[in-house]
Amino acid sequence: RLARLEIQLILDELREKQSEAARIENILGSRTELVKRVRTELEELRTLYANDRRTVIGDHEHDLSFDEDAYIVREDAWVVVTREGWIKRQTSWSDVGKIRVREGDEPAWIIRCSTASTLTIFGSSGAAFVLRVDAIPATTGHGEPLSRQFSREDGDRVVGVVSHDPRNRIQPDPGVPPGEEGEPPGPWGVALSEGGRVLRFPLATHEEISTRNGRRYARVEPGDAVFAVYACGGAEHACIATRQGRAAVFPVMEIGVLKAPGKGVTGIKLREDDRVMAFDLARAKADGITVITALGREVVVSPGERGFQDTPRGGRGKVVLQRGTIDTWVRSGPVIIGDRHSDGIGDRTSDSAPPTSED
Repeated sequence: RLARLEIQLILDELREKQSEAARIENILGSRTELVKRVRTELEELRTLYANDRRTVIGDHEHDLSFDEDAYIVREDAWVVVTREGWIKRQTSWSDVGKIRVREGDEPAWIIRCSTASTLTIFGSSGAAFVLRVDAIPATTGHGEPLSRQFSREDGDRVVGVVSHDPRNRIQPDPGVPPGEEGEPPGPWGVALSEGGRVLRFPLATHEEISTRNGRRYARVEPGDAVFAVYACGGAEHACIATRQGRAAVFPVMEIGVLKAPGKGVTGIKLREDDRVMAFDLARAKADGITVITALGREVVVSPGERGFQDTPRGGRGKVVLQRGTIDTWVRSGPVIIGDRHSDGIGDRTSDSAPPTSED
């Protein structure tokens, strides 16, 4: 009997060992079971022996920033803005007549500038549209209309273009007396409406990229429109001629600086049937505007001409034509900023006024 009991104990132990061996073989034969067992044992060890971690393992958090300018291919290009409001950029050009534009259109501004700089396009409705040069389509074709990038009012015309490339920027004249306290510094933009209203505003407010609707620089009266916009440093003279034969020349510093878009002040008083025919800024006494009457007589309006030294802003101007009208504004072509034969950019090879519908 005692021997039978010992045998039974041995058999029971054998079955127990066989069962344990089968369980171990099952774990070793399955990666999932093996990983689960190891995890269980590690968790048991952590519960029994682990202490709180004193050393922080990791890196400092970094603020992620995105600089859009870093992805711009910086190079110099020629920007062409046409009379009818089409725009493009190209690497070079040889002759104004060979620049491709749509039939009936013509280049009005040709400006050399960096693709990383911005360009402000002033509309006759009083809105300014600012875009980076690299956003202008690069093509030797016709380009694209400004209305593809901006929302413009019906009938809005391009009346001025200013490049904010530092090499093209007009610097405030050091000889100009300081303005009133709190007056925005130069350079400024000078705008004249067809009805004779003139205003001066800081160009710095129109240097950053605008929305599709643009940024307003002037508030135009119903029935009126901006005739032209120029950049100035303060030493220039405004030269104006009207269709009915009146003209005025006065310093741009007689025009107050607007801190916000406004209607401006009277540049020259006009009769109801009269409109501005020509307008430019004279940077020297010999500069100015040349107009031709209906009878073919040529009239020069400039600070150097006798009789124009004392034509104050806001008056009716000087009578330059007793009978008839002024029909033509003589200009040498588009505004060209930059020398295509050198690496410099700041040289103005032509500073004539932009073409308008008044020709």
